[in-house]
Amino acid sequence: MVSLEVSTTALKGSFDVQSAPARLTLTTTGASFSHADQEQFLNFFGQVTQAKIQFTAVFDLRKIGFAPPSMIRSWGEWCKSHEQEFKEVQLAIAILLASNIWAAATRHIIGVVTSICPPACPLLMDHSVESAERFFCEKVDVGTNLKPASVDSVSDLPFPPTPKTPSHVPDDDAAPCQPRCFGEVRLHAGSFGAPHCVVC
Repeated sequence: MVSLEVSTTALKGSFDVQSAPARLTLTTTGASFSHADQEQFLNFFGQVTQAKIQFTAVFDLRKIGFAPPSMIRSWGEWCKSHEQEFKEVQLAIAILLASNIWAAATRHIIGVVTSICPPACPLLMDHSVESAERFFCEKVDVGTNLKPASVDSVSDLPFPPTPKTPSHVPDDDAAPCQPRCFGEVRLHAGSFGAPHCVVC
């Protein structure tokens, strides 16, 4: 079965198809993002989408380093250019945030990316892995939503092109906005008075 991993200074990722459904896990390390990190990160995502296996995704951003505003926008643009592939395979997303003052900065990064490419699947932002697992149990019907794995190996799949940072992108970030396709948002009290949200 397919198994993918990526490890850079700024992040570590894995795609585990032994889980039901398959699980994409991306964990940031706290180091600042470089263009080399971005290239490996996007290549990894490209391989995952080309595997054509439905999955849930956990983005553990509780330790996240600096990323230039133009790089953050390029992540959103890359996701937008692969929007259809994600719609076909992504079942639900859980984003883990730190329970401290840095969570607001992380939310801003998420807001920039999702304003460019709103996810079409259910989305949770919370602080714990346990919350993510409960969310997946609630939102993903394992018995009916999954497609069978269509490949045995993705080692030969071509890497998608790494997006170049547009020269016209300004350094200041646009204010994050809630994706228009989100039908329902439930806000719950979080640490330091900051709410976390569930998008259904």
